[in-house]
Amino acid sequence: MWPSVEEKFATLLSSKIYPALRGVAAYDGLLTAGKPDAAKCKAFANQVMTKTDLQSGIREKGVTGVPQVEEWSKPLFRAITPGKNNPNGAWWFDTELLDRWLRNIPAGTPDRKQKVMESIRPMLAVSFNWNDFTELQAMNPPSPIPVITGQGTHKPIFSPDPRDKAAQQKYEENKNVFFIGGYKQVFVPIVNPASTKLHVF
Repeated sequence: MWPSVEEKFATLLSSKIYPALRGVAAYDGLLTAGKPDAAKCKAFANQVMTKTDLQSGIREKGVTGVPQVEEWSKPLFRAITPGKNNPNGAWWFDTELLDRWLRNIPAGTPDRKQKVMESIRPMLAVSFNWNDFTELQAMNPPSPIPVITGQGTHKPIFSPDPRDKAAQQKYEENKNVFFIGGYKQVFVPIVNPASTKLHVF
């Protein structure tokens, strides 16, 4: 299944110019004489499949279907801790999840932002030691961008980290406890920082 996703992603990259990504070195490097270079796009698609955590974050066969290659133009969000997490990393989620919790936790609720963030984490299955979930980074692509979407996998509430003794101990103590995940993940291999900013609730 993943070889098919790789092929489709390479084909999408080489099929047209994506104006929303111009000026980003990773994208401009896929062009030759201002046009998509099929060989470069193919090599980049292979790198996405083999050198990133894409395959560990999206289920190969989920109840909502298999991973999809598509063009995306709607708002996206990414939970971050400023100074700790890359605000323009590859993993994002759509606005429906945020809107759901903003409806369920209405304006005026004490500690509303914190409660919304705490409600989102289990659905995205982001381990505690990866991210403190204090802020949201928003992306608003001015025109469609190529992405890979699919159902998120489950993850342990603490991720193993042999380099961090405290984190590793928490993992060992909780290694049979998981966030179920299951919500739609949007993997964005090339992010234009000009399209992102810190979200204000």
